[in-house]
Amino acid sequence: MANTIKTPQTDLRTAITDRAQELALSTFSTAEMSRYLTRAALRLRSKVDFPETRLASSLSFTASSTLPYATVAAPTAWNGKPIYLNNADQDYTFHYMHPDALRQLVSDSYGYEFVEHAFAIDGANLVIYHSTTETLTLNHYSKYLVATVTTETPKETFNTDGTTGDFFIPDAEELLILQTLLILANKEPDSATKYAELRLEFAEALDEYKKNNPSQALEVIERGDYIG
Repeated sequence: MANTIKTPQTDLRTAITDRAQELALSTFSTAEMSRYLTRAALRLRSKVDFPETRLASSLSFTASSTLPYATVAAPTAWNGKPIYLNNADQDYTFHYMHPDALRQLVSDSYGYEFVEHAFAIDGANLVIYHSTTETLTLNHYSKYLVATVTTETPKETFNTDGTTGDFFIPDAEELLILQTLLILANKEPDSATKYAELRLEFAEALDEYKKNNPSQALEVIERGDYIG
């Protein structure tokens, strides 16, 4: 379920400032706090896959006439964590592989007999091992964790003007607040104890969130060893 509260950035900053004062941490300007919120959001993006950010992107796949795989551009919004790939009729099972492993599929010498269809991330592109030209749908997590309250347009950063009503898309504002407080505490010269306490509180909150919202991202099949 999406975050329907949509707490604006001004209220998020107030909540963080109040907690920071309770911990005797330094306070910062609006622009600085907005940048710390962005930094916190980006760190959270690398630690947890938020269900509210799941997207489905269409890919126009054209099969290669010379190779068993072809390349398509990755969706702009995706964060590199795929959930599944298929066509509209769910005709296939696409395995998610390391790009080198996918290219090893052209040989029978690496033990991938169970793989008939596959895809891999290769820079800003997807390499898809598939022989049919058709539209495929990639279900994936988005890199955008922030949006503007009025338009709900997703983006990566909080606005620093102090007035734009940005909100955190995931229904996990407490994680954002704790992650921001960790960043603030880490900047203090004499806050080792406070940082350790916040780190423990954040770790417990993150663990609880992941238990309640397990990631659906696919595990990657790594490059195999030559077996002859």
